Amino acid sequence: MRPVLAHTHPGLRPKCAVRVCRRHEKLSGSSGMNRGLFWRNLHAPTNRARRKRAWRLTVSGCCVIYSERFDLLPRFIIYALLALFLIGVADYVYGRAVRNKILPGTITASQSSIVVPITWVWAQLDGSYAWTPPAFWGIGAAFFTFIGFWSFMRSVELGEASASTPIYRMSFVVTAMLAVWFLGESITLPKILGLVLTGCAIFLFSDFQRGSFSADKLASVLWAVTAMVAVGLVNFIYKLGVSGGVSPIMFLHSQAVFFITTAYIYSFAVQGGPKFSKKGWAHGLATAICFIFGNTALLAAFREGEATIVSPIVQLSFIVTTILATWRLSEKMTVRKSLGLAAAVGTIIAFTQ
Repeated sequence: MRPVLAHTHPGLRPKCAVRVCRRHEKLSGSSGMNRGLFWRNLHAPTNRARRKRAWRLTVSGCCVIYSERFDLLPRFIIYALLALFLIGVADYVYGRAVRNKILPGTITASQSSIVVPITWVWAQLDGSYAWTPPAFWGIGAAFFTFIGFWSFMRSVELGEASASTPIYRMSFVVTAMLAVWFLGESITLPKILGLVLTGCAIFLFSDFQRGSFSADKLASVLWAVTAMVAVGLVNFIYKLGVSGGVSPIMFLHSQAVFFITTAYIYSFAVQGGPKFSKKGWAHGLATAICFIFGNTALLAAFREGEATIVSPIVQLSFIVTTILATWRLSEKMTVRKSLGLAAAVGTIIAFTQ
């Protein structure tokens, strides 16, 4: 049923009020001139009680319509949309951290130091803390998360966040292909169209231009593609983990435990240990909050829905990142990027058919 909006301006005649008029006609047999008379009487000062009652019925009816439509939306779609927003914000914060000269080892160590205790407490309170065999899929998730994160940071360092982020967020192509091959999910013509649009979006966002393609741009694109593959593998592992009966928060804790080990080893090996600072902790806290709630929503969506549907929706998060990067980091939104954004949206639509 299509929702009907009730205008509160007294000079406008809403569609819902027409229904009131028709209801009046059925009861009284009035029509034509009487219909207009009924409308005028409805707004007359002498009939305020009747007018208020009509508007109350209108508003309550609209609320029922909207609540019915909301109930029709699958719960895993709601989880996916929540993950979309939070992951997009996290990607923006990662790019902002690079601009503020925060080393990758520092922000990964800061973030994981916050995520591990919070997820442990949450899993304990939730009653889902248990190291079952499927929970150890968190090792693979942690490894590929680190590879994807580090590759993305390198890509942003050499290029622009608004160009690097959409490339590696196309990781749902990897997830979808693995889900089709190993989990038996269906492959349809719209999904094939989505693959084609994905290639177009990557080409447009990569800013390939004849005679102006530098080594830094090439390296940035290659790092972004590496991150894309890694994140695609992470999402597939997420699907395997929650399909094995592990709760979302427990799987996230398992991933965080192994991730913090990798993060600190990398930090000491490359930069002599994490260089903690107020600015580093601030960025780490912001990304940790987005990571916890965003990925918990993502895991819940994978548990209830197909990977070929959930993953494309969530990867639309780069739109949030692109808008924030263009607005806050003074990056340019060119015609080429706008076309790439349109192709990316078309990709999401095609994959969700």
